[in-house]
Amino acid sequence: MPKRHLKISAGFSIIEILIAVFLITIGLGGVMSLNNYSLQSQGINKNELVASQLAQEGLELVKNGRDAAWIPGFSGLGNLSNGRYIIDYRGSTTPVSGIDDAKTILKINDDGFYNHETGTSTQFRRMIMIYGDGMATTATSTIRFTRFGTNYFYEAVMILYNWGVGFRN
Repeated sequence: MPKRHLKISAGFSIIEILIAVFLITIGLGGVMSLNNYSLQSQGINKNELVASQLAQEGLELVKNGRDAAWIPGFSGLGNLSNGRYIIDYRGSTTPVSGIDDAKTILKINDDGFYNHETGTSTQFRRMIMIYGDGMATTATSTIRFTRFGTNYFYEAVMILYNWGVGFRN
């Protein structure tokens, strides 16, 4: 009688399948974690870009006020003493105690302009610190925003020299 050989199936065992599923799960978990980190970083980078522009705007407002002080009959921001202020594009200035002061919250109005008075509150706060000795004034524009419970700060600094020292009465 001829010998019969049993044919053995060349499939995967349950242990091999479990190991493959485990490795795929670990790989997908890493990809998902990287994707989540990328999205968080993108949001923070976007806010840092907005913060840098808001800080630069604050310095430009101080510089415009200094320049406007040269117009006869207009004092502008040129007469601000050392201290902390909020300043917006309308030229209004208000002293504040610090970046945590409720007045420092920036709002965005229907026209898309940031200000401290009207509109929808944003996550951004802006404070301008001015200090100097008469020959030069240093202005620091500080922006703070919060993302996922963490405070982020952006500062821009500018030194303004007093053009009028020795030239005007």
